[in-house]
Amino acid sequence: MSYLEIYRSVKANYTPEKRADEKISDYPGYLIYRPISFVITPFFISLRISANATTVLSIAVAIIQLPIACFGGDLAFIWISVNGVFFHILDCVDGNIARHNRKSSVVGQMLGSVASMTFWLCFMISAGILAHKSAFSDLGQQSFVLSLILGTIYLLHRELEDTMQMYLSSRVTLTPAPTTIAGKNDAYPSRRIEWGQIGKVLEHIWTVLILIAAGSTNNLDYYFLAIFVYQSSMFAFWIPRYISSLIRRSRQE
Repeated sequence: MSYLEIYRSVKANYTPEKRADEKISDYPGYLIYRPISFVITPFFISLRISANATTVLSIAVAIIQLPIACFGGDLAFIWISVNGVFFHILDCVDGNIARHNRKSSVVGQMLGSVASMTFWLCFMISAGILAHKSAFSDLGQQSFVLSLILGTIYLLHRELEDTMQMYLSSRVTLTPAPTTIAGKNDAYPSRRIEWGQIGKVLEHIWTVLILIAAGSTNNLDYYFLAIFVYQSSMFAFWIPRYISSLIRRSRQE
């Protein structure tokens, strides 16, 4: 198949249901990364790179943030921003390939979850390294240690969520599950804005635009502080709901 044929096929397999869901759940991906991924995906398909192999590549891209932060020099914050954009594009590419090849697997879903976890963990630690290297304030000097603490909190949060999903087939979120539009197909989520949707937009802005602004103005220590406060606050608000959910479940047994 020619490039144009593959390109048209990839776009055709991006179903209205998937488009509507992504527009609500991941608007930056829908608006920016998905269109770019359509252009790149035909090259991966032509080279016979599978969806799972693409996801593994995205995990490698996520891990590369750490050496970039350590050895990337004065412009490391820019390279980490660019790396983040590339990661999110690959996150779209693997789905494009899976839909084009009509292949969806549990292993692929697992790898996707691992890729997301690896990216955010490495990003938090990288932000701490950048702050530690660029700032001489007390906050900057402690940023690397704080980033390890933050990474531990993040991993604990993910482990608690995944363990509950494994044993109880449920998850605890900060907001209620999205509702559907009355009279519409259930595949189309409602257009009511939830905190998770706003947070998704802020996360993308934070990993690219604000990181570049903070690095350019030598405020990476305050940038990392904002990440630390945000992530630890999310966990602090989430953990009571998690415990409450476990108590309710145990009483039902």
